[in-house]
Amino acid sequence: MSEHKTFFGKIFGWIGDIFTKAAKEIWNSLSTEEQEALKSGSGIINVINEHLDETPAVIKENILKEFPNVDLKSLFDLAKELNLPLAGNEIEDAIAAAQVWLKSKEGTKWENAASVAAQTLALILSPDKATRPAKIASIIAYVYHEFIKVHG
Repeated sequence: MSEHKTFFGKIFGWIGDIFTKAAKEIWNSLSTEEQEALKSGSGIINVINEHLDETPAVIKENILKEFPNVDLKSLFDLAKELNLPLAGNEIEDAIAAAQVWLKSKEGTKWENAASVAAQTLALILSPDKATRPAKIASIIAYVYHEFIKVHG
């Protein structure tokens, strides 16, 4: 259990520990393919966020460096799912649409938008399109903190 000094800190630490344990159990119950889809979905959105002010070509290069086995055409599906307007038919157009959308959000809206994008992309990348969306939604924060943020 996390070490906290205040009463509320102890309560919130305990709740956080319960969430982490539950998320880890869900994570362990997923197939390897589902786990990879979650890592890739969260990681690709993280790459876009880290390079929001750079060109789509630079973002594409960074995505390919970190996720060489991911089909970048999935970014078109992401744009479609999020109703993002595309300027053309290149991968860079899908990246640019995601950049514009994420840049348009502020504060908590940005955090929520990034989470929605990561969850949506994870579902798109999942080999089983019936992957339980509730499971993905419940552990996307766990995946980000456990696997993506550690390396970022």
